[in-house]
Amino acid sequence: MLPVLHMPDPRALSTGLAGVLVVGLLAAGCGGGSEEAPAPDPQVELSFTFTSDGGDGFVDQTLDITNEGDAAGATVLAYTALADDGSELPGVKVATAFGSDRGGLVVPASTQVYDVLRFTGKDARRVSDVRVEVTDPGTLEDDVPPANDIALKLFDPTGRRTQNDELARLSVRNPFDQPITVDVVGLEFPDDSSGTTGKAPAVEQFTRASLLVGPLTVEPGTTASAKVPRRYLTRFFGSVETHLTVAG
Repeated sequence: MLPVLHMPDPRALSTGLAGVLVVGLLAAGCGGGSEEAPAPDPQVELSFTFTSDGGDGFVDQTLDITNEGDAAGATVLAYTALADDGSELPGVKVATAFGSDRGGLVVPASTQVYDVLRFTGKDARRVSDVRVEVTDPGTLEDDVPPANDIALKLFDPTGRRTQNDELARLSVRNPFDQPITVDVVGLEFPDDSSGTTGKAPAVEQFTRASLLVGPLTVEPGTTASAKVPRRYLTRFFGSVETHLTVAG
């Protein structure tokens, strides 16, 4: 669990401060002495940690999103790129792989998920951190399982298991006792096979994020399979990820 710090102004947080944002309305009791105050409404309580360099074998430029609250949320987040001195980089645009900037990524209660960020603009290489603002907590009425044990399998056109390329079909296993809805996203990274020389960038960001399948609803304790559109058959994906989303 990430540390939870209650900040004076929770609306705009720099992830470097490991801040927390409590989103929701507390029902305050009004009236006479013996009357009990109603229970507070479920809340989405978020903290963020940005990692620029994920290290060997891991995806770079990830944002960990931790929900310490008791309600799940399909949150809408707004991002501002920051330089290493904390100053804003107004010429840099921030895009997400999994849709945390448009309500496409569900964060269950008491769970940590992540999104992958992409920076474009003349100062993109100067980005050291991001400021995160919660535009809409997207609080969900339904309880959502943590979904950390979702099993994703990928298959080529012959039906054999594959990892990243020649994707033709995939399957998602739901081990929980309630339905889940997921997106499966393929991330493409710069092609290192061109034979070009020179020093590789310290941080490698994805060049394209493609929705391979989704939203896909999987019933409790079952496996759902789906075809991957043929246009993705010749693509090589450096990473294929699944995440919880809202039903379409």
